[in-house]
Amino acid sequence: MKLQSIATACLGLAAGALLFGTSAQAQDVRLRFAAPVPERHWILQNDLFPWAKKLEAESGGRLAIDIQPVGVFGTPDKYLELVESGVIDAAWFVPGYAPGQYPLTTAVELPFLFDTAAHASTTFWTLYEDGLLGDEYADVKPLALWMNVPYIIMTKNHPVKELSDLDGLKLRASGRMVGSVLEAIGATGVGMPASEMAEAIRLGVLNGTAFSHEAVEPFGIADQITDFNEIPVGSITHIVIMNKDKYESLPDDLKALIDENSGLVLSEQLGRSYDTADAHAREKYAGNDQYTTNEPSEALMSDLETAVAPVVESWKEEARAAGGDPDAILARIKELNGE
Repeated sequence: MKLQSIATACLGLAAGALLFGTSAQAQDVRLRFAAPVPERHWILQNDLFPWAKKLEAESGGRLAIDIQPVGVFGTPDKYLELVESGVIDAAWFVPGYAPGQYPLTTAVELPFLFDTAAHASTTFWTLYEDGLLGDEYADVKPLALWMNVPYIIMTKNHPVKELSDLDGLKLRASGRMVGSVLEAIGATGVGMPASEMAEAIRLGVLNGTAFSHEAVEPFGIADQITDFNEIPVGSITHIVIMNKDKYESLPDDLKALIDENSGLVLSEQLGRSYDTADAHAREKYAGNDQYTTNEPSEALMSDLETAVAPVVESWKEEARAAGGDPDAILARIKELNGE
């Protein structure tokens, strides 16, 4: 009887251990995700919220991503630090908030490289996968690397037809590389929050901005801009990153699920969304007599490329100092561009 009781107890412990193990395997995981934009932003509504819902559905409810809009988890410039420290699990971060931390990544922000955000984004991810961006993402788990559409120069009552038309113009610059390009072509790049841009243009503090069509209305400059000067001055990068330890702590099937729905496919999707939104905005403004679209001549484009050549060389020096191979990076970009 005693032996039977011991055996029964052992079986009970084994069954309990099995049940506990099953429970642990099926344990719900909730990831805290910070976004730098309001909840109504189209990237959240059209892409990231559906992405999170898809992961939750395909995991049978075991994986939930709690995406919170700007302001909930602090300011966007702190998201990288919060992810790396584990205060939050994931975030949409703009590398421009961390100047000097991503010198190799900055290659994709150079002007005249891309025509669409989708292609720029797939190139960005491919450079990372190829190992050409060094260890810039070694402390996090990248889930997507993508880009805006190429920015153009938008001005108020000041068409740009030749290089000299840019002399002395005060234009808002959205990042360090765009600012460097604006300075090189004769303008003055002014750093300021996008939320202050409309008032600055209205007061004459700015003559315009380097921006994309899709952002004109959300940032309130539709009534201030008159000229869309189709001069590409580069773009800015975005990244979706996850705390590395948090990712590694997940069950293998959940890690695989995240990987299947992230990476190249998510990067391209986010870039394509920028292209779609920008195309819709372009159609809207093309039918409005308030605006004039000025296409650059071949002579102007040649002058612009000559003017920004020192910016490219300066980036190469920074990339070499960071242990990268700038020539290999640019060669790979050209290869992916079909050149």
